[in-house]
Amino acid sequence: MVARGEQVELWFVRVNDAWVRAIEHANACVESSSLESESAESGCERCPSGTIWLRTTELMLPAGTRLLQRQSAPRPRQLSVMNYLKQGLATTQRVVRERHFVVSGNYRLTPVGRMLVNTVAGDTSSETDAPLSETA
Repeated sequence: MVARGEQVELWFVRVNDAWVRAIEHANACVESSSLESESAESGCERCPSGTIWLRTTELMLPAGTRLLQRQSAPRPRQLSVMNYLKQGLATTQRVVRERHFVVSGNYRLTPVGRMLVNTVAGDTSSETDAPLSETA
């Protein structure tokens, strides 16, 4: 969680000529806290406010595999109370940062190139699966 919303971090793996989300990769082992397991234990059917969901993805990739990390967070801005009530969070711009990596062996990632920073209008962090850049 960050001020004015949530920070979303997505990882992509380069497969042939396309970027594939890490959780959709054939070798991905995804571990996630789920509402089903908690609701089964506690008998609760809804997610309490303030709950933070964390998902861990484990991949075994050969050296030389290219990866892309995308972080998206709300752009900090100050609103008066009235403007906040009128506009809400739907118009909040997001800052998107992308960083390329290459697997260098022994479970290490080496940064490649420079970080790309872009501002996106609206709350499109979770819907956008295509990387901002195609170069590495």
